[in-house]
Amino acid sequence: LREIANLDYPREKIEVFVVSDSSSDRTDEIVKGFADKGINLFRMDKRSGKIAAYRTVLPLLKGEIIVFSDAASLINYKSISKLISNFNDPSVGCAGGLLTYIHPTGTSSVGRGEKKYWSYETRIRELESRLSSLPSVSGTLYAVRRNLYPVDMKESLADDLIVPLRVKKAGF
Repeated sequence: LREIANLDYPREKIEVFVVSDSSSDRTDEIVKGFADKGINLFRMDKRSGKIAAYRTVLPLLKGEIIVFSDAASLINYKSISKLISNFNDPSVGCAGGLLTYIHPTGTSSVGRGEKKYWSYETRIRELESRLSSLPSVSGTLYAVRRNLYPVDMKESLADDLIVPLRVKKAGF
């Protein structure tokens, strides 16, 4: 949340909602501590899952471009500006952030394997992007034109796969 509060993006052009899926930890309390930084808490009445949470908060948003992130992301202060700049091209309907895996405890074999996997995955996405194709994005950071977000998406589906596929199907 500190990183989001310090983004290199005009404050008047951004609204931030953290959706708490009836969290039982300190999420709500922590988010409320950032209210003076323009970070809003939206608490779901009952646990409903990620897609239901997105669908519920979407009508509250005013922007043309919606950026999705998750709690595990460390967001560089220039990330949103770079991500949003892709939408200067009217043919772009969805854009994914560049993910770099950082293992929280250092250089374990699992961490090295995960980092190699994400490096490979990133290279594939770079090549797909050159073909004007993006069959998936990382749910850790991506953006979509609001009018292209598939509000009818089933809760059991992965948004980071379904959103880009639907955007492509819509001709973007």
